[in-house]
Amino acid sequence: MAGDWIKMRTNLDTDPRVIEMAASLKVSEMEIIGCLWKVWSWADSHSIDGNAIRVTGVTLDRFTGLNGFAEALRNVGWLEGRDNALTFPRFAEHNGQTAKKRAETNKRVKKHRNAKAVTSVTQNALPEKRREEKNKTPPPTPSESPPQNIDQEKAAAVDLIFSLGVEQAKVCVDRAFANGATWDAIRAIADHFRKNPGAWGPPGLYSRIFNFDKAIPPDRGWAKPSAAHQQAKQAEKNTRQQAERAAKEREKAKRGQKVIEENESLYGPLMDAWSDTELRAFIRQFDKGGILQKQLRDRGREDAILRQVVLAKIRTHGPEIVKEKQEA
Repeated sequence: MAGDWIKMRTNLDTDPRVIEMAASLKVSEMEIIGCLWKVWSWADSHSIDGNAIRVTGVTLDRFTGLNGFAEALRNVGWLEGRDNALTFPRFAEHNGQTAKKRAETNKRVKKHRNAKAVTSVTQNALPEKRREEKNKTPPPTPSESPPQNIDQEKAAAVDLIFSLGVEQAKVCVDRAFANGATWDAIRAIADHFRKNPGAWGPPGLYSRIFNFDKAIPPDRGWAKPSAAHQQAKQAEKNTRQQAERAAKEREKAKRGQKVIEENESLYGPLMDAWSDTELRAFIRQFDKGGILQKQLRDRGREDAILRQVVLAKIRTHGPEIVKEKQEA
């Protein structure tokens, strides 16, 4: 459990991604925001950082009561990964244990700074009273003292890496920062790690950060992914290719159906006006094997396949045939 609150922007209803989701699902922006709140709250309660969530897109649709919600999330970049390993990108920046600790730390630091400012004003206004109370006021505890920027970055990085399963997170981060790492660099590496669930595991993440080199991009310098991850990636690729082939086949069939309908509209009346003798004479011109002639005898001129073939041939020789019929 990461707490009983989550962070959401006050202008979220005007976010182009919210507007796009509302338009695609044909609902209001307020309904989208309600579904986002429900899903993000659930992820905040049942995951550490919004990653490797063991549910499916269908589950999210059922949970929100809005069919197509998960797909709409993917389309705007708010959901990644495959079923049973879903990820909310950059979730840990604002919610989850790490982000909340960071927010609470910042709030505590801000409170301490404000308290120091008030104390400074009081000292100037009431010097005599402050001198009297000087020895009564205990010094601030270390947790209340505002940390240096580099320390804040290190602490955030340690929390993030630990949340991803690296037990020796502090050792790892200290070494990375000694090699020139920054919070942004560590976060970029962690984001790439989360986008590839199961590829390396915590040991791989530890090694990648421990051996940090600022000349190497976040998506490079990793060990070879696990066999299971490679198999999963290959399966995803195969599924995608199958879907692409199926889409092409559907498009091809759609175009073919359109041609059939055009042939029927343009040349169907002409074929229907022919006598059986005229139809047989036309078929004999291109049916060298006699298959269509036999089909005409056995099934008649209304046979669907025979009709499509004849209409296609009429389309090929359309101007000639129409001219001959008009002259006759």
